[in-house]
Amino acid sequence: MTAPPAAGDAQGCDEAIWQRLLARQPIAGEALRYGVITTGIFCRIGCPSPAPRRDNLRLFADAHAARAAGMRACRRCHPEQSDKPDRPQADKQTRHPVRATSGAPTIPELNASHSCASTAARSTPANADSTPASPWPLAVCRQLEQAVAAGEPTPTLASLAAEHGISASHLQRRFTTLLGLSPSEYSAGLRQMQFHALLEEGHGVTEAIIAAGYRSSSRAYARRDGITPSARRSGGQGEDLLALHWPCRFGIPEQSCWLSAGLSARGVVVIQLSDSRETGQQALEARLPRANWQQTETDEQDGNAHAASRLLHASLGARLLALCEQPETSHALLLELPLDVRGTAFQLSVWQQLNATVSGDTLTYRQLAEALERPTASRAVANACGANPLALLTPCHRVVRGDGGLGGYRWGVPLKQARLAQESGTRRE
Repeated sequence: MTAPPAAGDAQGCDEAIWQRLLARQPIAGEALRYGVITTGIFCRIGCPSPAPRRDNLRLFADAHAARAAGMRACRRCHPEQSDKPDRPQADKQTRHPVRATSGAPTIPELNASHSCASTAARSTPANADSTPASPWPLAVCRQLEQAVAAGEPTPTLASLAAEHGISASHLQRRFTTLLGLSPSEYSAGLRQMQFHALLEEGHGVTEAIIAAGYRSSSRAYARRDGITPSARRSGGQGEDLLALHWPCRFGIPEQSCWLSAGLSARGVVVIQLSDSRETGQQALEARLPRANWQQTETDEQDGNAHAASRLLHASLGARLLALCEQPETSHALLLELPLDVRGTAFQLSVWQQLNATVSGDTLTYRQLAEALERPTASRAVANACGANPLALLTPCHRVVRGDGGLGGYRWGVPLKQARLAQESGTRRE
């Protein structure tokens, strides 16, 4: 028997335990559990989920200790159930024999999924269906999340509607009203986030594609990524990216800054705000240091680059500028823009919750943590806000301190204050 570690002790993970975890070998009769701080989930040592980075690992003497630390139980290995073996017999993926024998990792838990499902539960009015407080929107969220977690195809709209006894058109309309996304868009977003999380954990591109349930590599990144997954992992090596810069005032004459965007032919790769064109360019290059950055004003570009520049400037660039001047349109623009957002699963959950906030409203770091069902994670929420790479499209400026102070902002408190004032004025109008 392994000596019980202190609650949340990362140092208690000796080499023998770490090697068992990597090999997904259960420890018979052992109550030991491990948690992953980036997802907030705890598992058995033999859980089939991809192994986390060692510095993100925390060991717990048992499931109760993990729960006391604010962790949530994995839905694949059921670490709170003592009557099951460490490696559940039901989790051999018999329905996917090719995937089970390919050596590909299985999908980790999505912390981000709970925020959308919670939104559906809070937003469903009592008269949404014939029964009071109909739970079907929440159930649909869970079904979509479970399909993504298992690497399975997205359930069809017809099958979801039949299971809940409603019409497909009503399900589509009501779900979209509650969450701002259709069921297929919601599922695609979850699947893409899982794919990104696997890449961030260091898994190979092919493994991540298979584990996320994509049927082809093109589907894994064609819809919302500005660069390919392999280019993402290599700092943009081999990618030809355009750097575009615009002066922007956010509708407030006395508050000016520069909006800088790194664009590929497929979409937006990174967005930065800065106090000058030069610092904006430096920030773009720091994000993807190995990319081939091109300036749109240079005469040396070939004809294709010129054409791409004009097209991107006219479409994506115009929408980004409109987002600065008309924050009330941010949700519609967000759905249209192809984005490349990287981050841990917890960061993604924070950014997703921020995108659900209303222009003109503010919330505290604690309130945001509570909305994510992580009430003790206020500091982690603040760090995720600070790491937000697309601050225009993910409104971290709406998060303030509990004492009413504005708190920090990557591009300075004056700009944060200006953006809040602009949104507040727009809402009053």
